[in-house]
Amino acid sequence: MRMIDWIIARLREPTTWIGLISFATAAGVHLAPELQESIITAGVAIGGTMAVILREKGDF
Repeated sequence: MRMIDWIIARLREPTTWIGLISFATAAGVHLAPELQESIITAGVAIGGTMAVILREKGDF
């Protein structure tokens, strides 16, 4: 399997997107405390929304 095929396969999985959002959210740790709370809240909200919207393998 080529590397690009592997990357595309991972990008089609909901857990990949949730992981990427988690990493992006964690990057906010070095910002001002006011921004940290906003970034974490937004990251959790986006991750939760994606978990609801994206299909899992084997769904109907």
